[in-house]
Amino acid sequence: MVITVTNFPSMSFILSKHVLLFWILSLLSSRLWAAMEFQVSQQLLDHHPVVLNGTWLFHWNALLPPDSVADPAIQWQTVTVPGIWNDVVSDKDPMNHGVATYATQLNFEGALTEPVVVRLIRISEAFHFYLVSEDGQNIIDLFEGGEVSADPRHNVIAPDYLSFALPPVQGRYWLVLQVSKFNFYKGGLRTAVTIDLRQRYNRNRILVVLLHGIAIGALLYMALNHLQIYLNRRQNTSSLLIAVACLFVAFRCFVGFGYLEQMFPWVRNAIAIWRFRLELTTIAIPASIWLHFYLYLFRQVYPQRLLRYSWMGSIVLTLSIFLTPADWLAYLILPAEEVWLVLNMLVILYVLVRATTQRLTGARLSLAIFFLLVVGAVNDLLLSLAPGYGFYVMEYILLVYAVLLFLLVHSQLLARQFANSVSNEIRLLDDNRKLVRQREQAELAAIIDHLTGVLNRKGLEQRLERAWNRCIDDHEVISVLLIDADHFKKLNDQYGHLIGDQALMHLAKVISMTKLRIHDFIGRWGGEEFMVVVPGADIHIAAGIAETIRASIEHSEFGESDLDIRLTVSIGVAGTRPGMHKTSLKQLIQLADEALYAAKSGGRNRVEAYLPTTTEPPLESFEQSS
Repeated sequence: MVITVTNFPSMSFILSKHVLLFWILSLLSSRLWAAMEFQVSQQLLDHHPVVLNGTWLFHWNALLPPDSVADPAIQWQTVTVPGIWNDVVSDKDPMNHGVATYATQLNFEGALTEPVVVRLIRISEAFHFYLVSEDGQNIIDLFEGGEVSADPRHNVIAPDYLSFALPPVQGRYWLVLQVSKFNFYKGGLRTAVTIDLRQRYNRNRILVVLLHGIAIGALLYMALNHLQIYLNRRQNTSSLLIAVACLFVAFRCFVGFGYLEQMFPWVRNAIAIWRFRLELTTIAIPASIWLHFYLYLFRQVYPQRLLRYSWMGSIVLTLSIFLTPADWLAYLILPAEEVWLVLNMLVILYVLVRATTQRLTGARLSLAIFFLLVVGAVNDLLLSLAPGYGFYVMEYILLVYAVLLFLLVHSQLLARQFANSVSNEIRLLDDNRKLVRQREQAELAAIIDHLTGVLNRKGLEQRLERAWNRCIDDHEVISVLLIDADHFKKLNDQYGHLIGDQALMHLAKVISMTKLRIHDFIGRWGGEEFMVVVPGADIHIAAGIAETIRASIEHSEFGESDLDIRLTVSIGVAGTRPGMHKTSLKQLIQLADEALYAAKSGGRNRVEAYLPTTTEPPLESFEQSS
């Protein structure tokens, strides 16, 4: 029996092909695993955090179940994290609203002996993290930020700067992330996901909050300080401008660091949208504030016509920020704001360069510190084009502290100008006081008798007229004493004018030392005559004062003891009667002169007082007639 053997491929050959194909697929699979796998171990974490930057799996327009990562039927694509899905999603709508699922692989090498956290900065907008075992059987619900939903009505925006604990696991796991976005322009994992030790994270978080507090506190202090300077000196608005600029920067820090959302967690969507609007506003308006500030700082070189255009642009941009829908803010307003900021910075740079070339005070320092601000601003502008807008800056607060240093330097410049201004004002006030003193001294010299030190005729007449008018207004009486030195001509002829001058000085001294009232005053009427005015005293009181003066002079000792000189005076007193008044001051003086003549005629060294006649019209009648 012949048995024919058909030439089929041998079983060993078929098995060999399958083994080879399986080996190739396994090799490719292991390489793919290694390319997307992040190693997590206690040894690595002891040295530094594990940052999950790189290639992640991505599935658009579906919130896939966490265990779908183990399903070979799912069509995945790869994206770079951090990034935004607007760059990889082809959609007619430029906003690319929708949902997506991310996944990456973690290899936990050995047991983690210390608590570990996952740190997040911004994921737009709501997200949900899961940890899934390699075979998809074990699913751990880690954390949900906001509320993830494919329905825009139920989507709740998550706040920034979040963290959650990572359970102690070993082996390979999938980190699955579901994300939904329906409010803003950019969506996805916009910043890095970091695995860190809880202790180090808490320590760094405290340090970051402390730095935030220092920055915001310093800005508020400068704002209040310059606001106080402005309130004390309202004619210079530069202090007000820098105070408002400090407030804007402090508010930008407060908003940008996520503290506003922490204050109102129950209205997250509205607060998140308003936070973004306010953050944009804190760039639009301060640009014009700084231009306005430099107008005062370097007004010699400032193109003032640009200031009007700057404020108009800031107002238009601010209105656009509040009128534009939230999802179009980053798409339209943010690029316009960046262009606006660059234009204003170019104008400021032009002003500083011109001020430096003209060697204006503080220009060189302002230019140097301005370049630091430019570095921070350019960094912010470049990162705004990157997926994680602004959060590299916010995380390391480069721009914030650049602005803070910028404000500190200009605060010092403004304080120096203020100090110089105050110094100049003090110097001007001192000069003015000196001029006032000199004028008062000149005026006093013009009304003081240089020999006796009492009022001269001019000063006496001025003060007597004021006292007379005051007594008329107050319906009071007034009296005058005319004092004349007895035999003064004989004294001059016998002993000379030097002794005569000394005698006049002695008389003025004795009269001044007499117990006159506080409102009474003395002056030299002319030659050897003196006048004492006693407002508010009737003729009887005035006569008593006159007698005291006469007796004091009679019993006084003249300075020249080797000469037998005895000084006496004759005094004439005249005054108004209560309820009645003379028609003029001139008549009162004339009446006192007549009384003096009577005293001299009566033998000298005596007092004569003349009363007004009873037919004199009363004060009220005199005022009505005048």
